[in-house]
Amino acid sequence: MPEAYHEDIYRFIWAEITNTKSKLLRIGGTRNHIHILVDLKASVSLADFVAVIKAKSSGWMKRDSRFPDFEGWAHEYFAASISASSKSGVIEYIKNQKIHHAVRGLDDEFRDLYASCGLAYAVQDMM
Repeated sequence: MPEAYHEDIYRFIWAEITNTKSKLLRIGGTRNHIHILVDLKASVSLADFVAVIKAKSSGWMKRDSRFPDFEGWAHEYFAASISASSKSGVIEYIKNQKIHHAVRGLDDEFRDLYASCGLAYAVQDMM
């Protein structure tokens, strides 16, 4: 995703989140992924929420000439619930994605996210 258009992508996703009657708390990312902290409406399933956000934003980006190299989002996603006391820390983490990824790669980030949930992260060959 071209950095010059990140704000446009975030605004589009924010509108779709609003359509689900959920509340966006923070969005941010880098050229190859985004983080979304959302207060998900209780009647909306996480899988449906992610599917809608990915499908709508993917369709929009594929039709928009500003994203000629966009082929679609990855099939996978990572989601975790957080406590109210963790909210400000997660918001700060998302705000600092560009700085954070200047020194750490995406695989390292996934390892840390999985470990914070007590899970093991293993890269699998999808071929």
